[in-house]
Amino acid sequence: CNANEEANQDTETKIVSVSNQNKKVDRVIGQARIEPEQKLAALTASVNGIVKTIHIAENDIVKKETILLTLVHEIETAKIEQNRAKAITAQANIKAKRAEADEWQVQLSNKEKELNRLISLFKSGSETQQKVDNIETEVNVLKVQHQKALANLEIAESELNEWNKEYLVLKGELNQRFIKAPVDGKILTISTAEGNAISTTNSVIDFAPTGNLIAKVEIDELYA
Repeated sequence: CNANEEANQDTETKIVSVSNQNKKVDRVIGQARIEPEQKLAALTASVNGIVKTIHIAENDIVKKETILLTLVHEIETAKIEQNRAKAITAQANIKAKRAEADEWQVQLSNKEKELNRLISLFKSGSETQQKVDNIETEVNVLKVQHQKALANLEIAESELNEWNKEYLVLKGELNQRFIKAPVDGKILTISTAEGNAISTTNSVIDFAPTGNLIAKVEIDELYA
């Protein structure tokens, strides 16, 4: 029996055969309540807010993760847009810092080659010590500049990481503005309307998971 049928049906008569104190009982009449094997779910919002859109109607059959209700989320969306704009700026900054570091690396590499050439000439007596010392000083200056550029690049990358971490938090806050179906199932009742304020403590949708139905029967304890 599938939960796509009415989750709550009128009471039914159930007939069973039982034996009590060596006396055979052919029929027992009791009150039965038909309900899903998986318990009915009272869906609530994760945060307080104003209902913006109700996407479903009572008795609708929905799939897991279907958006059922949306809360007003303009502020959350604006925060995400602002975050992404800063992330784009950070990416551009990283690109510039990396190009700067690469440029210093090229200059350093060329100057080190020049220094090595002068050292060879100096050893053969074709160059002066002063010339070697001057180029060596330039090499050391370039090393410092290159290290600074690498440090600035690391800072820029760290800033982007922070924006990305913040984005995950903001995305989570935005997702809380949507009530989704926890599993496949059926919408039984909707107890709110668009424009209404709701809180985390109030059920807004009664939901019946898809699955088998069971009958809960009440009979006289004499026959239990």
